[in-house]
Amino acid sequence: MSVADIFMPSVASLNAGAMGIIPGFLALEYSLINEKVFVALVITAIATSMMSGPLIQWAMGGRALFAKKALAKNDRGFEREGIAE
Repeated sequence: MSVADIFMPSVASLNAGAMGIIPGFLALEYSLINEKVFVALVITAIATSMMSGPLIQWAMGGRALFAKKALAKNDRGFEREGIAE
């Protein structure tokens, strides 16, 4: 198993931090956290969402680019490469 295969589940769940904005907003409304903590949550959610795409492409080792090109062409290359649904 390669490092990318081990790293992939973590990368795939990286942008789940965006959902943290909702409980963060509620915590801010009920004064459980202050504005600095809420801003940190929002910045973290934005940063992880921006990083997840390139990291997923890296972890897939170029397979994401192949899949995107095959979808654009409506190619049967998925079946040859074992990527078919």
